[in-house]
Parts: sequence; structure tokens; C-alpha cells
Amino acid sequence: MNRRIIMDNCPNFRQLGGYQSRTGGKLKHNLLYRSGTLELLSEADVRRLEALKISTIIDFRQENEKNKASSLIPTHLKMRKLNLSISAGNLIEVFEKQDANYANIHMVNIYRELALEHKEPYAAFLNELLKPSVGGMLFHCRAGKDRTGFAAALLMMALEVPRDIIIKDYLLTEKYFIADIQTPIFLDMIPDSSGSNNISKEILMSLLSSREEYIQASFDTIDANFESEKDYLATFFGLDKKKQKALQARYLDF
Repeated sequence: MNRRIIMDNCPNFRQLGGYQSRTGGKLKHNLLYRSGTLELLSEADVRRLEALKISTIIDFRQENEKNKASSLIPTHLKMRKLNLSISAGNLIEVFEKQDANYANIHMVNIYRELALEHKEPYAAFLNELLKPSVGGMLFHCRAGKDRTGFAAALLMMALEVPRDIIIKDYLLTEKYFIADIQTPIFLDMIPDSSGSNNISKEILMSLLSSREEYIQASFDTIDANFESEKDYLATFFGLDKKKQKALQARYLDF
């Protein structure tokens, strides 16, 4: 299945419908979307976005990211926007080191951090999914791969999608977010004082890639600290059995 929704200037835009759950159901189509940043939307992109009938957009970017590149969503679309800012890692340290191996370790550590150090925004995201809505939900960050990728993993955990399928969805970013193409946009969003003008291609590829070892670091962290994915969702985020069942009733077709 081709999950990608073709956009002119919005990387990594895709839908989550069709994935099989261990419950016997499949994720409903045309309800759950993930993407990269929305600040470069073309007029045609806006029309495509409108056709998807999205009612809620969740933005995981930090304030400085949004100040540098605001999302271009026309007010007439009347989409509810919720900011759930997540700060993941210090890129300036990576640029100062100028070491591709360090950049790779940095990304692995980010995914460990995503699993344990951003409880409030991800809890809010999961609870937002339980609220009544007349349309679909789109969640995004800058590239739609790290903060957004982990959000997608959490959502699919709650819907009891097997881990191997979650990983396959994560790795689709390698297909839909082409690092070489996105490099100029990525560098343009970084402060000039960061030293990013001297960064090597190897370091950039570590930062802009979506490697299985990255998302696996999140899973390993969860497994080391909780009895199960269900225990993690309930204990850490307050998504108890009743809420998980409510999510499944809403987003799965049986």
C-alpha cells in the first residue's frame, strides 16, 4: 500500500490507515495523518489538506522553530491547532564535535529520551485522540520523523499494532523524507551561529535518516523500565485499559 499523500512542499506526509492490530481490527483510513513541517505549503497543498477533512493539527515543534517557520494553514480551513512543544537533543553539540559516530549516538540517545523524558506532551497527544472530533488528526514536527515518529509509535502501541509493523512504518520515512533533498531546508532552520555551515554529509545523514536502531532504542528503553507496552502506556501516560479500549473502538475497523 502506498501511504504517501503527494504534496508539493510538505515532506513525509502520509496516513496510518490499514495497519493490522493484534485485536483483529485494522486502523481506519482517512483519520490519522503524520507529516513534516507545514510552513512551505503551496496553494495546491492547501487544497489537498482541505480535501482530507482534518479537524485537528498537533505541532510538536519548539517555539523557536515555529518563530522561524510558521505553519501556513489558511484560517478558512478552521482546523484546531494544538502546540505540544518537544525539545529533543542539542544539535549545536553535534556540530561542534564534527564526528559522524557521535551524531549517530546522539540520535540513539534522543530516542531513549523520547521514551522517558517528554511525558506531558505525549500524554496530551494520546488524550487528544480520545476527544470527540468531526474529522481527522494530523500530527507533525519539522521533519516528521523523530518526535512525530515516536508519537506514531505510541499511537500504534495503544491500538495493539505489532512492533514489527510499527518499525516498518517508522522506516517509511527513509522513502518519503529524502535526506539529500531536505538538507538545504534543514540547514536553513538552524541558527547561523551553530556552526552548521561546516557540517559533513556523513553527520547530516545521521541526523536526517530514520534508522531502525533509533526507534529500537526507544523500545529497548521501554522494555527495560516497564513490564509491557500496556504497562508503559497506563503507568507512564495514564492511558489505562479503559482508555486503550476506547481508542481501539474509535480508530479500528473490525
